[in-house]
Amino acid sequence: MAEPNIIYKVTILAMLDIAETSLKTAEITDFFTEEKLTDYWEVNPVILSLLDAGLVSAAKDGSETAYAITADGKKTYAAMSDRLSSEMEKDIRNYLKRLNIRVKAECTFYADTVPARDGGFFVRLKKSEGGIDTTDLSFPVPTKEMADLICFNWKSHSDSALSALLDSLTE
Repeated sequence: MAEPNIIYKVTILAMLDIAETSLKTAEITDFFTEEKLTDYWEVNPVILSLLDAGLVSAAKDGSETAYAITADGKKTYAAMSDRLSSEMEKDIRNYLKRLNIRVKAECTFYADTVPARDGGFFVRLKKSEGGIDTTDLSFPVPTKEMADLICFNWKSHSDSALSALLDSLTE
C-alpha cells in the first residue's frame, strides 16, 4: 500500500486538476474530513509541501488562500494518477459538484491487446471526454511485451503521443 502522504498529495493534485478553478484551503481539507480520510492537521502540511515543490501555486482570496495546480503539478499528477482509484476520482467529482464548482469533462481511457492472426499483436487505444470518443487508435506491434507496455503507458502519455503523431502527420 502506498504511503498516506503520497495518496494525499495525488488526491489534492487530482482535486486541483479536475476543478476548473482554484480551490480554497477549506474546500480541500473539508473533502478529506467529509470522506473520513484524515483531518485538517494532516492535510495542511501536505498542501504546503506541494506548494514548496512548485506543484501548486497559491494566491490570497480575501482572508483565505486559494490553490491552483501548476504545469509541473499536472505532469506529476499525470505520472501518478494511477495511484488514485476510480472511486476516489468519482468522490472528488461529486464533492466538487456539491460545492457548485465546475469540473472538467471526465476523461476515460481504454487500452487492450489482441493476438494478430499472422503473429504479433494489435493494440487498441481509446480516450473519451465527457462520454464522447475523442481518440480511437488500433495498430500492430511485434511482441506482447511491447503491446503491454503501450497499454500501460496510454493514460499518462496519451496527450504527448497524440501531439507527436499530429506533428508528424502535418509536417
